[in-house]
Amino acid sequence: MLRTQNRWMLVALALFTSLLAEDEPPKQIISPGALSAEQIAIYRTVLAEYSKNFPGQINLADTTDPFNEPSEDEVRSCMRERETKGAAERDTIVHRLDPSVVVDLKFVLVDPHLQAEKVKQNDPQKLLGHGSVTEDQIGKAVNEAFHAGLFTLSEIAFDADHQRALVSYGFWCGRLCGHGALLRLKKNGTKWKIAKICVSWVS
Repeated sequence: MLRTQNRWMLVALALFTSLLAEDEPPKQIISPGALSAEQIAIYRTVLAEYSKNFPGQINLADTTDPFNEPSEDEVRSCMRERETKGAAERDTIVHRLDPSVVVDLKFVLVDPHLQAEKVKQNDPQKLLGHGSVTEDQIGKAVNEAFHAGLFTLSEIAFDADHQRALVSYGFWCGRLCGHGALLRLKKNGTKWKIAKICVSWVS
């Protein structure tokens, strides 16, 4: 009887462990391969357009984020047909950004984990717990938050012909300080152009 109980306890423990493993997000793997010229061109197009209205230098995460599958409505509003091959890989495979991505642009490559700590330290929300706050203090806190902010790029999803692409970006500067968008780009000859902002968010 005791042996049977022990056996069931082991089965239950194994099942519980497997359920916990399923809840864990898949581990991201940095691709050993370099970015293609096409990927670099797309990233540079996004960065150049974004930095037009951004004051000062921008901290760019030196690795991409996985391409999070948009909802069906978001995909429909962005691109009618999109390549699905390798979708599972996009959930885990990321790339290290090549320095050529930021040449002559207002971006500097940073370690996203280290920069995230700086974002937390400069979060403007910290002012709310210090009683009355002046406009000058708020302005200074926001400027410092933007200076410490972290910009991230996702992996790129191409259509079957590599004539259109989806990519998202995000800028995070605190708990209630950030924005981002999902973009559709279209190839025009050898160059890429942002064709549509499909989804955008602000916090």
